[in-house]
Amino acid sequence: DQYFTMLNALCTTDTTRLLFVTVPDAVADSHGTLALFRAWLPALRKRALPAALVAQDGLTVDQVPWHELAALFIGGSTAWKEGPTAAALIRAARARQVWVHVGRINTERRLRHFDALGIDSFDGTQFSMFAGTYLSRWLQRLEYRQLELLESR
Repeated sequence: DQYFTMLNALCTTDTTRLLFVTVPDAVADSHGTLALFRAWLPALRKRALPAALVAQDGLTVDQVPWHELAALFIGGSTAWKEGPTAAALIRAARARQVWVHVGRINTERRLRHFDALGIDSFDGTQFSMFAGTYLSRWLQRLEYRQLELLESR
């Protein structure tokens, strides 16, 4: 009921800048997550909302319903998300021009790892729980990276 309420609330707002809505998932369980994705996708399609699949442990490139996705959200256990299968999923998404978001990036090391793979966005609890400590530092880093991009032109 809460997920339907959220979907319906989204439909009452301007969604022109909405990149994706994650479909419910089963943590560290790709088979359960794929079943949930198939079950919930019609609800997003009915509301014209862009769907994101949360990649979980065990998911392979061949199992992803690429034609149904606006985004691929890299979730799963730490070992899996930092491993070769998740990297292959990211590369496959990039090749298909599918947005890639990674959850639970809370360290510079992890950001460097995923940044090198070409992700589009990320999140981490440190930003919501400790915004005063971490947010300005990360925003400065992003600003510096934007300057590097301009200088490389």
